[in-house]
Amino acid sequence: MTTIHVPLNLIDIPADRLRALDAEWVEALAMMMRQEGQLQPITLRPSGDRYSLVFGEHRFAAVARNGWADIEASVREMTDDEARLAEIDENLIRRELGPLDRALFLAERKRVWERLHPQTRDGGDRKSSEFKAKNQIAKLAMRFSEEVAEKVGLSERSVQRACDIASGLRPDAVTDIRRTYLANHQRDLEAFSKLSPDSQRIALEKLTSGEAETIKAAFAEPGERIGPPPVTSEKMLGLWSRMAAKEKRRFLETIGVDADAHDRIVNPRRREVR
Repeated sequence: MTTIHVPLNLIDIPADRLRALDAEWVEALAMMMRQEGQLQPITLRPSGDRYSLVFGEHRFAAVARNGWADIEASVREMTDDEARLAEIDENLIRRELGPLDRALFLAERKRVWERLHPQTRDGGDRKSSEFKAKNQIAKLAMRFSEEVAEKVGLSERSVQRACDIASGLRPDAVTDIRRTYLANHQRDLEAFSKLSPDSQRIALEKLTSGEAETIKAAFAEPGERIGPPPVTSEKMLGLWSRMAAKEKRRFLETIGVDADAHDRIVNPRRREVR
C-alpha cells in the first residue's frame, strides 16, 4: 500500500461521522505517537484539490494535538457509499464497540449495503409479485449477514440481532440511551428495543432521572422486590437434603462449626455403637 504525507489543513472531516471523538483516546494516541511515531496511516479520498477523511479520525486528531503539520495517509478513489462502508468496517474491526454503537453501525452498514445491492426481480408468472419481493428481501438480509460476518469477524446471528436492536430503537432516543447502562448492556438493550415507543420513553425518563437503575426496575410495581429472590429456610433445607455428606462437612467447616460436631449434624439418626 502506497502512502503519502498530506498537510492537515488540506483534509476535511465529514460532518456525518458515526462516532464522536473520544478525547481520552485522542490524548493516549498523541502520547504514543510522540514516542513511536505514526504507526498506521489514515485513509482519505480525493475531493477536488483537497481530501476527505474516510477513516482514522482519532489518529488525525492525535497528530493535530501534537502540533504536527502533516499526516501519513493512504488515498483511494471511493464513492460516498464505498467510503461509508469503509468507515463502518474500520470501526467494527479495529476498536471494540459497545452493544449500542455496534447496533447503530451495523444498521447503517445495512442501509448502505442495500443501496449498493438493489433488489432484482425474477421473471415468470408462477409466483406473485408480493411473494417475490418478500423472498428477495430475505435473500438480501442473508447475504448481508454472511458478508459482514466474514469481513468483521462477527457471527451471522450477532449481525442479525444487532440490526434488529437498531430497528427497534426510537431515533430520538439514542442520545438518552448513551447516558444509561443500556449502551453497554446487550441483553437489556435488546429487551428495551422490543418495547413500544411510549414504554421506551417512560423507561428512559426513569433511567436518566435516577428513579430506576434497570429496565426491570423501571416497570416494577410499588413495593415489588427487584433482584434475586431471598433464600428462605425451606430452600436451605432442601439444598441441605440433596448435598453429599462430604459437601455438608465442607459447608460446616466453612461456617466455623467445630469438627467434633460434624458427624452428629451430618448423620443425626446415627446411633452410637456401644
